[in-house]
Amino acid sequence: MNTLDSNMQMDSDIRHFCYQLFLPFAGESQARISAAHPDCTKIDPVRSLQPNPISIRKARKRDMTRFAKRRKTHIKRTHDLSQDCNAQVYTVIRKNNNFWVYNSHPQDIAWPPRTTDIMQSYPVPHVFTPESFQGLPQGGA
Repeated sequence: MNTLDSNMQMDSDIRHFCYQLFLPFAGESQARISAAHPDCTKIDPVRSLQPNPISIRKARKRDMTRFAKRRKTHIKRTHDLSQDCNAQVYTVIRKNNNFWVYNSHPQDIAWPPRTTDIMQSYPVPHVFTPESFQGLPQGGA
């Protein structure tokens, strides 16, 4: 392989790296644009392929912040549903062996009902799973 082929292969590898880097965050079309930028050839491929501990920490912190905000919003909306519609609501959120529980009627010893009681009730309960939401339009900000 001559030097020109070697440089073209390295350039292709770097662009593939940029595409893979941007794909989870920006989507396919934006990742292709980001991978085609001219400064990509100025990156040292050996150094750029090593994980950057600062960016990993930032990504973890961003994920933790996002989860905390969504959890707080979910519990607030659960409380609003309970108050506005006079509904009994029980929510459990579990992440990394941490639990967050909202119970709209903590003084009621029969609440929440056991799973067997729910499944034997009439009318038949509405059970939702992640598959229930596939194909539905995504809500956005």
